[in-house]
Amino acid sequence: MDYETYEGRLITCLFRNGRDELEKSHGIVTGCDEDLGITIMNHRKTEYLFCLIGPSAPNKDTKKLYKEDEELLEYYKKMFNVVIKGIERGVVSDEDYEGIEEPQSQRGFGVNDPSEETCPFAQ
Repeated sequence: MDYETYEGRLITCLFRNGRDELEKSHGIVTGCDEDLGITIMNHRKTEYLFCLIGPSAPNKDTKKLYKEDEELLEYYKKMFNVVIKGIERGVVSDEDYEGIEEPQSQRGFGVNDPSEETCPFAQ
């Protein structure tokens, strides 16, 4: 499937804030590739809202982690599919993937603290 067609798609984002409440914002998919990952920014492209770092992301440390941790690769595949479904329906929510158990070795990998340094499609 050509996931690049999702780039530029406007979506609603429901992500948990520091008080564990879902906070609504509007985002745009700025990058989407099955091997590289997914990046979602606010609609002005001034803030990173979400990133999922794929096994072929440019960071060599990330590539090494995926090679060494099969559980991490399975987690990524599940997360990618769930986020893609959210993009398709126009809403990506923390609630969608809360049931996917993160590998013990990599708690919070690829989702927490999205930034230009961590996201696979930096702007």
